[in-house]
Amino acid sequence: LSASLRAGLAALPATATGALVALGDMPLVETGIIDALIAAFESAERPAIVFPEHSDGRQGHPVIWPRDLFGALSALSGDRGGKALIGEHRGRCLTVRTQGISAFADVDTVADLAALERLPQ
Repeated sequence: LSASLRAGLAALPATATGALVALGDMPLVETGIIDALIAAFESAERPAIVFPEHSDGRQGHPVIWPRDLFGALSALSGDRGGKALIGEHRGRCLTVRTQGISAFADVDTVADLAALERLPQ
């Protein structure tokens, strides 16, 4: 995870003010959530970490990271994402409230995929 994150950040142009990090094992993320995250990031008064949050408090994905945290993200190692950084920078977080499961349902196993396939469309 951390190697993919570093590769993606290194590929960004110097003019990028942030990076939206989406996980490949979350196939239900909808464009409306992405649009809402981008709108929140662009309208923030100062650079913020932006992510979806369920009404029950769960943190979802994708997450938009401001440029000034790219170094901290690049320093992560192993199968770690930025969740610890979110905790360290809680005062800089901006959440977008969402219902449903699209920003929270990941597919790590065949059983997870089968469960998603059984959900009503």
